[in-house]
Amino acid sequence: MGSTRRNRILLLVAALVVATLAVSYAGLDSSPPGSADRGPVESVEPAPGDLVPRQSVIEVDLETGYRAELWVLMNASAGTWQRIPDSEMTFVEGTGVHTWVPGPGRVIEEWTSGDHTLRVVWDTITGLPDIGEYEWTFRTY
Repeated sequence: MGSTRRNRILLLVAALVVATLAVSYAGLDSSPPGSADRGPVESVEPAPGDLVPRQSVIEVDLETGYRAELWVLMNASAGTWQRIPDSEMTFVEGTGVHTWVPGPGRVIEEWTSGDHTLRVVWDTITGLPDIGEYEWTFRTY
């Protein structure tokens, strides 16, 4: 084998390695933590960092074909989370929108003033599982 042919083969192998690394790097999730464009989450309301009234409705908009669980951080220092029961949530399968509002007889009757952290955990309704989660914090006055 001549040195020219060997150099071409080595150059081709090197190009393949670089291409493989570039494709792998491009596929990594570069979204910052707390970014609402992660996974099937299309939007959340209140948005991260929003200042809202204490009676505010929570809305999680997922791509259609996904179902969500909503969790509220009840005690940040202890890391205690409370799941919002499905019976308290409204879900429109055709749009992927989940809503919940605090009120009498619910897990939370009214938001207290201050920061509140929520976590949405999703999975597909049918087909192969695609489980994930997203957290965000908003503030009430």
